Amino acid sequence: MSHLTESDRHKIEHALYQRMSFQKIADDLKKSRSTILREVLKHRQASQKVSSWRIANCCIHRRDCALQRICPGRRCHRKCSACSLCNTVCSRFQEDVCVKLSEPPYVCNGCPDESQCTLHKAFYIHGVAEKEYRKLLLEARRGANLTEAEKMELDMLIHAGIQKGQSVHHIMTTEPISKRLAFSC
Repeated sequence: MSHLTESDRHKIEHALYQRMSFQKIADDLKKSRSTILREVLKHRQASQKVSSWRIANCCIHRRDCALQRICPGRRCHRKCSACSLCNTVCSRFQEDVCVKLSEPPYVCNGCPDESQCTLHKAFYIHGVAEKEYRKLLLEARRGANLTEAEKMELDMLIHAGIQKGQSVHHIMTTEPISKRLAFSC
């Protein structure tokens, strides 16, 4: 199975906005369903985006809360259910989590309720996913992080072992190598 390309990621984001199933996306991209699922779960981005005319209150009690004026040091006269600061100062605060984020597609892309929702959201954004993938790819290809002295020590150790007819595996498992060298290789 080959890696997903930037174009594939863009198509995944577009398909999620179209509310396509993971299987349909996978079929269109000629990838496995599990590849698409892992991609979305790994790269979804948390968001606290709320419509400008909505109050960012994600408390489980927001609909029936009667508390007022609990903001310290403020002359607040609003009910806590109509205040976004309530989430940070109220002792009764419990976050309400959207159940749609715990089932496919695991993101808010294309959700018809997104503009009215005051809960925390998660989105799959192809540009962010591509940047994370590129960063991981570069880190994986970077190699062992050794100083010049450690490289020389390792080179001499392996060279001496090979001269004796030993395999690299045998050398690495039997020779006394500093812990740093052992974990770097």
